[in-house]
Amino acid sequence: MGIRLGVQAQETPQKGYPYERTELSVGIALHNSYGNEYDSNYPSPLLNRETPMDDYHAGKFYIDEMKSSPTVWVNIFHHISKHWAVGLQGCYGYSMCQRYRSLTAQKDGKLDLHDFIALWSLRYYYCIHQKYSFYSGISLGFNKLLYKHYDASEYSAKTHMIKDATIFGFLVGTKFYGFSEITTNVRGLLRAGVGYRW
Repeated sequence: MGIRLGVQAQETPQKGYPYERTELSVGIALHNSYGNEYDSNYPSPLLNRETPMDDYHAGKFYIDEMKSSPTVWVNIFHHISKHWAVGLQGCYGYSMCQRYRSLTAQKDGKLDLHDFIALWSLRYYYCIHQKYSFYSGISLGFNKLLYKHYDASEYSAKTHMIKDATIFGFLVGTKFYGFSEITTNVRGLLRAGVGYRW
């Protein structure tokens, strides 16, 4: 679960529309990049215990809990009509898990994960006014993972498709505004932030 904070803005519309055509926002999501899933797209933070020898060596260490930085988001949307907007979203998050030696409690390697997301998005504004709006949306894109396991000397990479949906979002303000969203928990179940429109 998490909370995203960001920035967005808007200008007085032309042609009598109660909105500005382009929105730019920057925000953060207080969210564990791993969530509660260790699927095949993510490297497992657990120590390898597949064979008796692996289990023996794994017993020499213990690992800390997974820790994550706030996730940073940048979004830009452009209205193609009063109620519909298309856009791009980008995201970066960092997670790490420290490994320690069992006898001495000394640090001995860590799992590093750099998480990049790029999404193409479609948003529908079902209530739109000059000072507030409500919307929902869907997104599809790619997730790029750069990670280095405990004993690895260099980073490995994985890329996979990812989808997201904004169940409910609202923004309040004119040129500069604040926003908050409830999503399907792709790098942040709850998001909030600020932005600029023109």
